[in-house]
Amino acid sequence: MGKSQLRLQEVQEMMIYVSHKMVASKDQLTQADKAIGDGDHGVGMARGFEAVLKKLEGQEFAALDQIFNAVGMALMTSVGGAAGAVFGTLFRGAAKNL
Repeated sequence: MGKSQLRLQEVQEMMIYVSHKMVASKDQLTQADKAIGDGDHGVGMARGFEAVLKKLEGQEFAALDQIFNAVGMALMTSVGGAAGAVFGTLFRGAAKNL
């Protein structure tokens, strides 16, 4: 069996899909956070992934690290709080290590 790899455009499309699902999960994430925190996680994550959509939709990328860096920067600069730093660093770290 041959080795299968995702194409660059497929990764971009996957991140766009995930971003739409995260925005759609705003209320669920907020309710979960209300049980253990201040209830703003859904709002922050939706705001962050809306920023990701703006960075990715209609754009062309030459390399995988550029996609992950765009996602990381969008999250880091728009989510706020610890979640922005954690998720932004996750994607920026992936970009750096590619």
